[in-house]
Amino acid sequence: MNGVESFVEKCQDLLELEREEEIKQSTEALKGQSIKCLAERGLCLTRLRFQYTYTGLYGRTILVFEGESLSRAQTFGPGDIAAIYQQAHSIDEQISLAHGLIFRLTANTIHITIEDNDDEQFNSLGDTCLFMIIKMANDVTYRRLKHGLTLMVKQRQGVAHNLLDIAFDNGDPSALNLSHNTGPSQWFNESLDQSQREAVGFALASRDISIIHGPPGTGKTTTIVEYILQEALKRDAKILCCASSNIAVDNLVERLGRKKQLKLIRLGHPARLLESIQRFSLESIVLENYQDVKNAIRDDLNQCFNKLRKSSTDRSERECLKREIKSLRKDIRLYEEKASREAMKTANVILCTLTSATDDGPLKLLPLNHFDLVVIDECSQALEVACWLALLRAPKCVLAGDHLQLPPTILSEKASKDGLAITLMQRLTEQFGDKITRMLTIQYRMNEAIMNWSSNEFYQGKLIADKSVKSHLLKDLSNISKRDSQYEMDDENLAQCPLFLIDTTGYDMPEISCDDENSRGNEGEVALVNIHVQELIENYGVSIDQIGVITPYNMQVQLLRHKLLSKYPTLEIKSVDGFQGREKEVIIISMVRSNLRGEVGFLSDSRRINVAITRARRHLCIICNVQTVTHDPFIKRLINYMLENAQVRSAFELIDDNNFFPGTISSKKSSTSCKTKQTKQQSKQPKQQTNQRSEATNTLENVLTNILDQRITAFLNDPRVQQLQFEDGLSPFGRHYVHELAEKHNLQHISEGVGDQRHITISKKTSIATSKTKKIIENRTEEEEEEETDVNQQFRSFSLLEEEKKVSNQKIDKNRKLSKTISDSDSVSQENDETKVESPILDPVNLCRYCHKEIPPQNIQLHEIYCQRVNPLSSVTISTNETSGAESSSTLNVAPVRPKNVKKKENKLASMNADASIDDLLEVARQQDNICNAQRCKVKITLLGQLCSYCNRRYCFEHSMPEVHGCGHQARKDIRQTHISTHSNLKPVYENSSINKEKRPYLERKLQDKINSKEGQRKKK
Repeated sequence: MNGVESFVEKCQDLLELEREEEIKQSTEALKGQSIKCLAERGLCLTRLRFQYTYTGLYGRTILVFEGESLSRAQTFGPGDIAAIYQQAHSIDEQISLAHGLIFRLTANTIHITIEDNDDEQFNSLGDTCLFMIIKMANDVTYRRLKHGLTLMVKQRQGVAHNLLDIAFDNGDPSALNLSHNTGPSQWFNESLDQSQREAVGFALASRDISIIHGPPGTGKTTTIVEYILQEALKRDAKILCCASSNIAVDNLVERLGRKKQLKLIRLGHPARLLESIQRFSLESIVLENYQDVKNAIRDDLNQCFNKLRKSSTDRSERECLKREIKSLRKDIRLYEEKASREAMKTANVILCTLTSATDDGPLKLLPLNHFDLVVIDECSQALEVACWLALLRAPKCVLAGDHLQLPPTILSEKASKDGLAITLMQRLTEQFGDKITRMLTIQYRMNEAIMNWSSNEFYQGKLIADKSVKSHLLKDLSNISKRDSQYEMDDENLAQCPLFLIDTTGYDMPEISCDDENSRGNEGEVALVNIHVQELIENYGVSIDQIGVITPYNMQVQLLRHKLLSKYPTLEIKSVDGFQGREKEVIIISMVRSNLRGEVGFLSDSRRINVAITRARRHLCIICNVQTVTHDPFIKRLINYMLENAQVRSAFELIDDNNFFPGTISSKKSSTSCKTKQTKQQSKQPKQQTNQRSEATNTLENVLTNILDQRITAFLNDPRVQQLQFEDGLSPFGRHYVHELAEKHNLQHISEGVGDQRHITISKKTSIATSKTKKIIENRTEEEEEEETDVNQQFRSFSLLEEEKKVSNQKIDKNRKLSKTISDSDSVSQENDETKVESPILDPVNLCRYCHKEIPPQNIQLHEIYCQRVNPLSSVTISTNETSGAESSSTLNVAPVRPKNVKKKENKLASMNADASIDDLLEVARQQDNICNAQRCKVKITLLGQLCSYCNRRYCFEHSMPEVHGCGHQARKDIRQTHISTHSNLKPVYENSSINKEKRPYLERKLQDKINSKEGQRKKK
């Protein structure tokens, strides 16, 4: 068995697997589905009425239907295969009336071309019947590919025998024609670069097979057009030009059609052609040459159809009309075939898809040896067997494409693994290399920083960025706006950043999936894409049509569209396959995968990632969980390149931890710079400033919690007051703490207002008012009421301090400086002279609240107890120095605040005489320190006890945890700060994410589909 026969036998089996998988998926989509369900999914048009028929090219019968459901025909389009049924509730037991191609769609009508001319049944049914049209799977391609395999064996010694020898029987390519190796003397396109000219010259000199390898952005189509013009106009060659898709063929037609001397014809169904190239279609050319004859015959046909539709026509007359219609159609077919044959013989170039280059189409009118060469564009995206449908028609071929980009789409995983995914271009390139291949090396799309990774990873570093695109950035576009006079100097400006990486490692952004699908989604990355798009559009002026969003998973495509299209309706969000051959100024890639197992799925498909990366011209943003995706070696190399050359941000910097809706990216000034070295040099100083801020902030929050504790305690002890409203201006931390206390004491709590006007109201439940409270009212003293008034005054004073802290923090953020000092000033300073020297930072724990002396930390508790005993009327003073040089401070006079857990010890000291010696005081303090400091706990801790690092008090093991004895808020703050500062080294924690507004619509649609499916399976009683 020779190589060709072996290949044919193997491909027949693989095509059978592929066809079975296609049928399986199509059957599962329709099986058990009600017509209502199919209509909602866009697969069925219902309640249509037949209008009339007319005759198209080659005598094809075109049926016209009308109906209201056509307004919902979003998934139907010209060229789709459709089956026509009578209206029913299900198609399980229905037999289709006809199959055909959708020729045209209007707002109210659908035109369907049928091949069998069996339109009599539609005329007989007339207006008395309703019809439905269902979108079907295509079996035409499968039949043509099977026929092509048969032809490969039959035409083994045909015009393409030399190509078959080279491809399958270890034949060597013929030597180059040296007279043409240097290229033509005159170029149609003088702007071709050196590599493009070398490729054209090489293809002209080749005698059998040549390959033009065109990496992304290198002008492959431009090179192919130049080669075709040289062959067709200089050598008068007859060329068959093909591609795997209609879009690729139409692109070539548009480029070649600009040359008026060139005679070209586009084969294919008119319904599948772009409107701009309709004039080059075979149908248009035939109509132009034989318009008068065809119009006369078609008028006769239409008259016959009108007579048939009349119910008064008797049977014998109807039979006569049918015979006449058949004869007229035969005449039309003969005239059209003659016109088509003459038009194609005189054409320089005939263009069609690979699966149209068969004997069951117009090419059957030409002899097998008519063409001198075959050109296949995007060869790397076509099945090899499809390429041979065209290659069998000529002794020479030129293949163009990039086998390092997307392969052909194959449904059967087994067929793909067994070799169906290996393309002809890939196989020949690996077998012969530079003997038959020339690669284009100058690219005209990407910024050099975007190009370099792809060049080094896939193309041996041979790609060179043209000077026109080498350093182009978003700032070079005319619609990009300059901001705050820092446009040329701000290193973090996105308009000057070609590479941008957002790392979600350490943030709770797990991937999600549905049980009945293999697709994946990631709601956290959806939020990040939304942030980046909003930043580019609103803050930089980038147009929506200049941005593309790519993700490898269809579920993520749906989540992104649901989130973004309501605000940006024209934003393109597609899978990698949808962007093949496309480009955008900005490309944002969401990689989705985020799991502890390090599974990346088909992200490991290097060709898919290569396509996604190389769609960007000026700005590329990748959003991923670095820890997950770097488990794959290929992805790891990409991420390493981004870490070295990109501007890197963490999700912690961009997303609010509570609601996934942060501010703009540009406001973050603590981000990593574009270079790793700069990041390491700048990382130390911001960390010190963060620690300084934390210490000062903790001091203020400690005082606030004590004030709130006293105020709520006084509210609980006063049965005459049923409601307490806290003033506006309370910080988010204060509001959160009030909510916690309200829950702890079983109080009702409501937060109202927006922004700075937000306030909290707490109230007692009705069960609190009992007879016991009346006694408490009678026993209240004027001194206690005055103490409550003092607490309220303290709270109001603290609110002023909170406002002052907000203002100062904004200025500190702007200058990256923070300085807080405890002093004994008497007024709140509002001076913030940023040009002065910072004041030294003092530890607030070391300053006594009563005598304002600096005391060692280990003695501060005992010293404050003593000061309070000697001078009980002294006040607590808190000062903050924010700017420097001349002293500027803010003070707050607060009445002495006793911690709850030292109440007993303070009472013992208070009962001592005022003239008690210091030794007596020390003895009492020592005894109290041997007992757990938790309220109502009398466990001795002389030998076994634990010191709390937040309040510096000792507790028994039962009360040693900060959350138990009252330091929980400080512990949580400390853990949060540590988590943020070290997030890049933490392993992410994943939990089952709740169903939120992002995932809910997707799941609702899936649920509705299942409900409709079950409804369709019910049997009527």
